[in-house]
Amino acid sequence: MGDNRAQSIRDAATHSVELHPVKRWGALVALALTSSHDLPTVGAWAREAGMCETQLRLRCRLAGVTAKVSLDFVRVLRAALWREARGGALKDYLDVGDARTMRRLFSKAGLGGPEDPTVLEYVSVQNVIRELALVEELKKVLTPIAVSRHHDGPHH
Repeated sequence: MGDNRAQSIRDAATHSVELHPVKRWGALVALALTSSHDLPTVGAWAREAGMCETQLRLRCRLAGVTAKVSLDFVRVLRAALWREARGGALKDYLDVGDARTMRRLFSKAGLGGPEDPTVLEYVSVQNVIRELALVEELKKVLTPIAVSRHHDGPHH
């Protein structure tokens, strides 16, 4: 009986296992991506998620990435989704007041400049979300959004 249980554990380890902190991070990312407006601060993101800022920061930290890094990445990704659905430039979908701040955001989000990459190009070239589990969760989050964005923008 002990050998069967050990084999079952080994078999289960070869399959995909849900990582709860990563899944919760993915839900926060999905919420930000589908927001009708840019979320310029972690506090705005937390309010949109219906939680306190401390809780949002903790959820990101448990997934292995800071809330600020996640937010900068998600803001640019959301802008790329909207740009693909509606046209225009990334900057049109970002609540940023000046060119210097825009350059800083693009840099922190893993872009070299304000060029307008597609969603896939951005996800490929960015260097801020690197952990494999987070990238895999990001792909899961993007799949349903990519399907719906052809209709009227990135929302459910």
